[in-house]
Amino acid sequence: MSRTIVGPLLTLLTLLSLACGGSGSAVPLEVEPPKPQVVAEQTVTENARRPAPELVGGNAWLNTTEPLSLEALKGHVVILDFWTYCCINCMHVLPELARLERVFHDRPVVVIGVHSGKFDAEKDPGRIRAAMQRHGVQHPVVVDGEFNLWRRYGVDAWPTLVVVDPEGRIAAMASGEPPVGALDEVVELLLAQSANKGTLASKRLAIERPPAPATGPLAFPGKVAVSPGGDRIAVADSAHHRVVTTDLSGQVVRVYGSGIAGSVDGDAEAAAFRYPQGLAFSADGGQLFVADTENHQLRRIDLDTGRVSTIAGTGEKGTARRAGPGREVALRSPWALSLTGNDLYVAMAGSHQIWLHHLDDGIIEPFAGSGRENIDDGPLDEASFSQPSGLALAGDQLYVADSEVSAVRRVDLKMKEVSTLVGTGLFDFGDRDGVGPKARLQHALGLVLRGDQLYVADTFNNKLKRLDPEGRRVETVAGGDGSLAEPGGLALLPDGQLLVADTNHHRLVTFDPTTGLLEPFAITGLDAPATAGLVLDARAGGAGETASEMVHAKGTLGPGRNTLVIHLEPPPGGKLTDDAPLVVDVSGTGGLSFPTATFRKTIGPGVLPLEIPLDVAKGATGSAAVEVNYFWCTVGDAGACVPAQAKLEVTFDLSGTGPGRAEIRHRARP
Repeated sequence: MSRTIVGPLLTLLTLLSLACGGSGSAVPLEVEPPKPQVVAEQTVTENARRPAPELVGGNAWLNTTEPLSLEALKGHVVILDFWTYCCINCMHVLPELARLERVFHDRPVVVIGVHSGKFDAEKDPGRIRAAMQRHGVQHPVVVDGEFNLWRRYGVDAWPTLVVVDPEGRIAAMASGEPPVGALDEVVELLLAQSANKGTLASKRLAIERPPAPATGPLAFPGKVAVSPGGDRIAVADSAHHRVVTTDLSGQVVRVYGSGIAGSVDGDAEAAAFRYPQGLAFSADGGQLFVADTENHQLRRIDLDTGRVSTIAGTGEKGTARRAGPGREVALRSPWALSLTGNDLYVAMAGSHQIWLHHLDDGIIEPFAGSGRENIDDGPLDEASFSQPSGLALAGDQLYVADSEVSAVRRVDLKMKEVSTLVGTGLFDFGDRDGVGPKARLQHALGLVLRGDQLYVADTFNNKLKRLDPEGRRVETVAGGDGSLAEPGGLALLPDGQLLVADTNHHRLVTFDPTTGLLEPFAITGLDAPATAGLVLDARAGGAGETASEMVHAKGTLGPGRNTLVIHLEPPPGGKLTDDAPLVVDVSGTGGLSFPTATFRKTIGPGVLPLEIPLDVAKGATGSAAVEVNYFWCTVGDAGACVPAQAKLEVTFDLSGTGPGRAEIRHRARP
């Protein structure tokens, strides 16, 4: 037995938790981590590891131009991720695998997804490919549509991770979500062990990937919202990691988010989101609330100033059910929002609950759902949900698109009871109109009320359906003919038409319930972000603190129009990346003033150093406040970026007799 490998592997197995139900039955999911699975010791004992079954029997291979085999990957550490793209727990694993791939990008470590789809729609390679693109999956994936590899490996839950050592043997296997960094030590030890034995590959196998399909100005838009006054539309441009606002004609008003995936507060152009979904306008239309899903945060956009701030969530993925001040409570994949007064209801998909954020005092708390993944009706704290992903509010009735049970639920806010309108179980789904339990949906994600009728984005059926909440009758009103592709969000326009996020078609459409017509809704003045594909390095943490510094500018200034020159530098080992945003705000005191207060640039040739006009009055004695927001990227880790934010209090030599130049320099902190 190798003592250098057993301990970390057992630690990994102990930490893995929160798996979706297996293929045979509906397994309830507790928010608190369940007891770890017990894995036979031979799976972690070097001398008794069993050979990993070969990767044959799949329907197709994606993200690679040719099938892969464990035989060809001898000498590599291989991590197999058994997943299905509907599953929120599987979505939670993907960022950790992407981070691990960046860490080991130049070493013989390969991640391979094994997609064993739960829903009928998830067996289509084209839809799996779209889901991979939507979630930024770069590694190869084998489509296990017939569950051949699932059975061969003895998998019984999504997600399940299998670690294969460089000799092609199973070193570890467990279900659930690994905490950040839990896999790294295991991989390092397997690499070292294999290097000592001389069985490690000299370099990583080159895997050729076909180019990803083009998206357009929007990339997998998730949710949409219309302001209470009916003059603004908001779109969660989810895979571009930004929020777009337009007027009713579709003309862009403003874009919030740099396009770099991460969590950064501040100016609209320099802020960062990560796969935002749910949206809700305040009653006066001056604020927009955002469910920043993969950051596990709630964000607020001040539509007057353009500033983005975090109002709930720590940036860490939560596991506990507890109330507290918003910024102190770790959330778990907030997916949809609905606002009434100061009560912001949150569909917390990752904890299978509805939460409530009190905007007046900042407290956030679980509101409905025990945290068990199931479809139980009853009192708020006894009922259960399964990945709630859409909300619609009418008076005392809160309707919920409960996606993993393909259901529409109703929460009576006055009676504090949960009931089911459509849907019967975790593995009961289909495409059938009818009444109550006879109707079938397939992973519905979106809801909107029009009068007394509820419209449903029946996502995996590529349809819109109408549901009478009282009679519980479901009928198809559009889609199913290729006109829609996994619609995820709905909103009501002032003229009574529905605005639909046609997610996998990368567009918005309108639906007229009176005529049954679907029409494209064009957005003008919008381009895809030049920073698409860049992500914040894990070391950047959350939104971070803005550093404050006192600096004295070099050079002499005098009365008249002067120039402030700002040099920006990355830390050693970093680089400034072209196309990343740069935002600089300036203000002066004591006879110093700036003709322009804000500079928004895109880093590129000729932009730096930034030269800013500065007016100096005769006898001036003041200083300048300079706030800079930009990004630098690590050399060698493609796409891994870090936000740099600083507030500089700048003093000057003002003894000159006429205009001059003063220079300051800011180096980002590593």
